[in-house]
Amino acid sequence: MSCRPSLRSLTTTTNTTPTTLSSSVAFLTSHHHHHLKRRRNLIYFNRTTHNPSQSPVNLASHSPPEQALQWKPIHSRLSLSRRIALYQALSKARLSSLITLTTMASYALSPITAATPPSSLTTLLATATGTFLCSASANTLNQIFEAPMDAQMSRTRTRPLARRVISTHHASVFATVSGLSGSLILATMVNPTTALLGVSNLFLYAFVYTPLKRISVTNTWLGALVGGLPALMGSTAAGASLGHPASWLTAGLLYVWQFPHFNSLAHTLRRDYARAGYMMMSNLHPALNARSNP
Repeated sequence: MSCRPSLRSLTTTTNTTPTTLSSSVAFLTSHHHHHLKRRRNLIYFNRTTHNPSQSPVNLASHSPPEQALQWKPIHSRLSLSRRIALYQALSKARLSSLITLTTMASYALSPITAATPPSSLTTLLATATGTFLCSASANTLNQIFEAPMDAQMSRTRTRPLARRVISTHHASVFATVSGLSGSLILATMVNPTTALLGVSNLFLYAFVYTPLKRISVTNTWLGALVGGLPALMGSTAAGASLGHPASWLTAGLLYVWQFPHFNSLAHTLRRDYARAGYMMMSNLHPALNARSNP
């Protein structure tokens, strides 16, 4: 009578005889070689070998060539139309035009006395030109300083410096020429007071407001001041005194209007501002940001 081991004894056995091990290894080896030969015949077209005496394949000779990381090249030669379009983008032509219209409107509404010399079209055009050039310089400097942050925001990632369409040196020269030209026009063809206000506004926007955006939420209050000064420039360009209450009234109205205008925009772009690391009330103090919205 044959002794047949139970299923339980087979599953609980831990000792394996050498005969069983050798037979299992032989079975796995033959099974592996069978499938290897089949895969070689079906898939691989290169010559294979099982002879260890042959030299191995040099994988380095078959590796792709190394590729060095390079920045996107900047085209130094630009057509005239392309150059004008880039200058318009750097100066934020639409925004600068609105600021110029604000100055011209304040020029027309400015209070004058009998002692004030009569306004002329030449003075008005000089005021508009100087204001536009100063604004273009300030906006260009703003984009130079914020190019890394502009590249992270969906609203500003298409700006020339964010896309490296134009070099920083080229933009710096444009900002310098625009700022100096605008200041000289205001100083020589209008009056020194208006020129001083224009230079002060340029400095506040580019060198104070721009870096403050990444430091404190008080940048909103300073930015509103920058938006109100063009109205004061229009009044002084027309000959009104800097201390006249009516001149400050127009500038004050524009200063107050900046808050609902900008805070609504900041609420819409709060994710972009947070991604770029800007300290805005819409992200840090949403309740305070909502109080000034209509």
